[in-house]
Amino acid sequence: MRGYTLSSGNSIPSVGLGTSGGDFQDVVKIVKNAIDSGYRHIDTGANYKNEEMVGEAIKDSNIPRGEFFITTKLWCTDLLPERVRPALELSLKKLQVEYVDLYLIHWPVAFKSPQTTPPEVIPVDLSETWKELEALVFEGKIKSIGVSNFTIKKLDKLLETARIKPAVNQVELHPYLTQLDLKNYCDENNILLSAYSPLGRSEVPRIDSDPTILQISEKYKKKPAQIMLNWAVQRGTAVVPRSSNLQRQKDNLEQFALDQSDMDSISNLNRNHRYIDKAEWGIQNIFSD
Repeated sequence: MRGYTLSSGNSIPSVGLGTSGGDFQDVVKIVKNAIDSGYRHIDTGANYKNEEMVGEAIKDSNIPRGEFFITTKLWCTDLLPERVRPALELSLKKLQVEYVDLYLIHWPVAFKSPQTTPPEVIPVDLSETWKELEALVFEGKIKSIGVSNFTIKKLDKLLETARIKPAVNQVELHPYLTQLDLKNYCDENNILLSAYSPLGRSEVPRIDSDPTILQISEKYKKKPAQIMLNWAVQRGTAVVPRSSNLQRQKDNLEQFALDQSDMDSISNLNRNHRYIDKAEWGIQNIFSD
């Protein structure tokens, strides 16, 4: 499987299994099926409430730990510097591992703990949060550190003081939200852009029903999801699609080349459409500042 070398020097598979979402009822079985299908990159997060199940599936596989790339995330209630180490230690315990390959700041906003509905936003200096993550890298508990849902402005701010630059920025990314400016910025700064929701969502507008996607799908005799994932990987981003269906998991791993004209046609579908804006948090500028 194609992969990328991160700025940390570590390698990340281009396709991973996403595990977010409350409808993942049998996470152990889903992850086991994915591992059997060839997945070695598993993406989870403290807020997904499934790290223990992901860890169980990985342990039960009897595949050496070094063959896996495990990503988890630091939740918004743990961004205060003094909460970073305990949060990671808890994730390591749940995952039953001594280190994680990639640890991401999940969102660039801090919540008071315990979290309320809607959450109470509190001030935090992310440069201080980052220092704690860097210390954990030096201790060997984390191989690579990165961020999620960071804009160019937020990355610029972080890079002003970071001793270790973020290896990854995981964001919503798909043909209706190509994030070209952000991708160019990340490329220039040797930050891998990784896509969550790379297939969009099963809500209007549905990308898998787009006439252009369907036309290209017919041309290559591949499923719309496969077309979108290969477009993403071919343009130099990683993807973490989530699927509980064994055949779709296998399909999502299949990699093939698209003609440049088809790559361009898919890129031109951009609408700057976000399926995930976290408006329920009452934060209006999370993707603008």
